[in-house]
Amino acid sequence: MGTSGHRRHSLENGNGKGFDRPPCTSACPIFVEPLWFGRVMTQVDFYILSEAATGDRFTLACRLAEKIWQQGRRIYLHTDSEAESRHLDRLLWTYREGSFIPHGLADRADPALNPILIGHGDNAGEEHDVLVNLASEVPGFFSRFERVVEPVDSNSAVRLAGRSRYRFYRDRGYPLNSHDIQR
Repeated sequence: MGTSGHRRHSLENGNGKGFDRPPCTSACPIFVEPLWFGRVMTQVDFYILSEAATGDRFTLACRLAEKIWQQGRRIYLHTDSEAESRHLDRLLWTYREGSFIPHGLADRADPALNPILIGHGDNAGEEHDVLVNLASEVPGFFSRFERVVEPVDSNSAVRLAGRSRYRFYRDRGYPLNSHDIQR
């Protein structure tokens, strides 16, 4: 065992062969938790409107954006096209009487003044807090966001695309939650 003081460097049972540590610690290169550049992986939440619910995924996105914004978070609403981005912009002004949600189109608004930005295409600017994805496919920049929200309504094409996105995230190991919205 050596001289006094050296015993702490050898192992009584493992003799330095790694049996002293739990599996997948410093000698194992595999991550135990899903990490992405030193932080936990993006959390993905699907919000699924029931058949009886009023509105569509765009009105649901407005409801979710309002709640997320009230929690002090920044939001990037991602759509498939400029037309959908403009539709969402108009809807945020009118979807609920008496509410004000500070927002703007990403290509025209000042991000410092607008905690909610709406856009389409491959560029989400410097946003990285919450992504609300209204596009039919998963955007290439989704993983830099802390949270991804996927609103899905009862339209069959939207549900089919939503299932495809769900499989995409699941197959890559992203943490998933699903929430059924009844009204």
